[in-house]
Amino acid sequence: MQGTNKFEIHYFLQSSSHSMDAIVRNKCEAQVIALAYEVIRILNLEIRLEAEACQEGGLKETWKFLGDNGQEIAALTGILTLLLGGVGLGLQYAAMAKSPKENELIDLTLEEKKLNIQKLKSELAANKPTEETVKCAADEIGKNNTKVITHKSNFYKQLSHYPKVTDVGFSQLDANNKPIA
Repeated sequence: MQGTNKFEIHYFLQSSSHSMDAIVRNKCEAQVIALAYEVIRILNLEIRLEAEACQEGGLKETWKFLGDNGQEIAALTGILTLLLGGVGLGLQYAAMAKSPKENELIDLTLEEKKLNIQKLKSELAANKPTEETVKCAADEIGKNNTKVITHKSNFYKQLSHYPKVTDVGFSQLDANNKPIA
C-alpha cells in the first residue's frame, strides 16, 4: 500500500479521440470528488485533493492527494479504486423487518460494518493498513453510505448518456504516475 498518493480516471473514447464534452466530464468528476471527500469524512482523514495536468491516451485525469500520512492516502486511493471500479456495487435496501430475529440480524450486520471501518481507522492510526482491510472498508462504505452510493450512481449515470466514452478505468498511481497493482 505504500508509495501511492495519486488516483487516475481514464476515459476510453471512440475513434482514439482525446476530447470529451466538458459538461459531462465536469459533472462526472464532481461526483468522484464528492465521493472522495465523503470517504475522507467517514474515515476522519486530513487529506486534500489537487488536480494535475492532463495526459493523453483516451482522456486521463490524475488527482494528487495531499496529507501528512502516506498510509492514509494509499488506503483512500485504494478505496476509491475499488468503489468506482466495481467492489461494493451491491446496493442494499433496508426492508421492514418482520421478526425479532430479522431485526437482530440487521443489527449484527450493521455492527460488523462499523467494526470493519473502525478496524481500518485503527490500522491507519498504526500506519499498517492491510489490503484486505482496505477491501473490506471499501465494500462496507460502498454498500451502506447513501452519499457514496448516490455519487457513484450519478457518475455512471452521466456517462451512460454519453456514447463517446466506451469504457472508464480507475487506478492508484505512484509519484511517477505508474499504476500500482
